[in-house]
Amino acid sequence: MQFSKIIDPNWPAPKKIKVYSITRNFFNNINEKDNNINAAKSYLISNLATLGITKTKIHNIKQCHGIKAIQVPPTNNTSHIADGIYTKQKGEICSVYTADCMPIVITNNTGSFVSIIHVGWKGLYNNFISTFISSISINPNSCIAWIGPSISQKFYSVDKLFYKCFVSKNKEYGKFFIKVKGKYYFSLQDSAIYQFNRVQVKQVFVSNLCTYDNNNLFFSYRKNKTLMRFPTLAWIE
Repeated sequence: MQFSKIIDPNWPAPKKIKVYSITRNFFNNINEKDNNINAAKSYLISNLATLGITKTKIHNIKQCHGIKAIQVPPTNNTSHIADGIYTKQKGEICSVYTADCMPIVITNNTGSFVSIIHVGWKGLYNNFISTFISSISINPNSCIAWIGPSISQKFYSVDKLFYKCFVSKNKEYGKFFIKVKGKYYFSLQDSAIYQFNRVQVKQVFVSNLCTYDNNNLFFSYRKNKTLMRFPTLAWIE
């Protein structure tokens, strides 16, 4: 496996918890006219073994910038329109696709479950992180989270209305903006850490890889309006 195709986190999760963020180099053979998220999903499924991943099943969701999460394998007739996915079973790969938003992986000290959620500014504004932690009935003090490659504050400029919306909801969010030459810049990662800490998840690790600044490794919508997304995968081995 080549580092240029896979990024795995440096975090203290149990060894049986496997996490890969797959870079754009993996998708070099996709036809240019097929450069979209559905093409990426199909290509990944067809070429999973080339990453050394076998005897597993990959689960995709249709992301909608919401606050819904599903469990896999489904225990009932659940919809796959969601922005979070989790499992307590071995060999079930959870996946999300991003191109500046945060792929956030969550597990616990024993590795009894693994989850991955897709969080952008809408997810932060609607408190997706705390909603998700509450929904899975896991002791938050035992949780470990990793925030994968995503756009950094330096490149994430927003307007004054965006700033006012967050600060009017919770003045603490003011700490996660900087103002430079009349422009506001927002930190998705620091806001996520804040939300984790509010629900007593203290072990939060950040990749520090910016999708905008490392466009040779990752797709970035802000950089070039691409329709492609790179996947982050998480599973119990």
